Order: sequence, then structure tokens, then C-alpha cells
Amino acid sequence: KAFAPRVILSYKPIEDMTVYASWARGVNPGFVNANVPLYSAALQAQIKADNGYVDKTGAETLDSFEIGIKQQTSWLRYALTVYYGKWNNLKNQVNYSCPANACGPTVIAPFASVYTVRTGKLLGLEAEVNAALTENIDLGGTLELVGSRFNGFSSPTAFQATGKTFGTN
Repeated sequence: KAFAPRVILSYKPIEDMTVYASWARGVNPGFVNANVPLYSAALQAQIKADNGYVDKTGAETLDSFEIGIKQQTSWLRYALTVYYGKWNNLKNQVNYSCPANACGPTVIAPFASVYTVRTGKLLGLEAEVNAALTENIDLGGTLELVGSRFNGFSSPTAFQATGKTFGTN
């Protein structure tokens, strides 16, 4: 069970213009790393050394904030939006190579997959404009800038060539 609310506030300062702000929470279920006890002791030690490893976690949540303005006139339409999101318990699937395709006494596979938890942030800007220059000519454009930052990324198989197993910002 999860509560995923959304709140939107809008204001019309003049005709055909809307200024708005919103907040919403998204929720994904938590997880349990139930397979870890089936892996070899050496592999379990490697997995549990990851600072994001947990046996189980609560729900993954995303709090999203957005503010924007929109207007449409007889010849011009535009929209400008800025948004920010903060993730908690963000799922990061991590694969570990298993020597000789044996992850444990009863687990025959090339990789052992587990989930770790991270936090992350997302920041973005969207702008769109359309103008009717003449009766037969329209001009439009869109711009989107997005940035994200995560407190870390774990991928022993991807980082293997560097001698590292974990990356941070």
C-alpha cells in the first residue's frame, strides 16, 4: 500500500495565461535481496561491502516539484517549465561476476544480481514556443535541459577494467 499524492496550484493573472506550481510523490515497492544467502561466502562479502547494500528496504519514492507559465494568444503560444525531483531508496541493480559460473553451491549462473539503494536528484528546464509569423508560415522551437546526480553508482562488471567497483560524483 502506498499513498501517492499530487497537488497543483494554478493562477490566471491575465486572460490566456496560466502560472502553475505542482508537487507529486511517486512510489515504487521496496525490495528484498532474498538470493544473497544462497551465494558463496566470498561473493556475499563482496556484495555486502557495497555501501548501498541492504537486506531489504522500504518503498522507492520520488518527490517532484514543478513551476511554470503558459500563454496562448492569437499568434503566439509558449510554455516555460522548471522542475526538480528527489529520489530516495532509488533501486540500483548490481551484477557481480561469478567465478566459473558458480555463484554459490546451488546457484549456477554467470552473474549474481542484487539491488542496492541510492539517492538521486533531477533538475530540468523545458521551453517551447510556436509563432504564426504569417497566415502561411509558422515557426516553432523546443529546448530541454536536464541534469541528474546520484550519490553513487555500483557496477563491478562495468568498472572491472578500471580496477574499481564503485563510482561517485
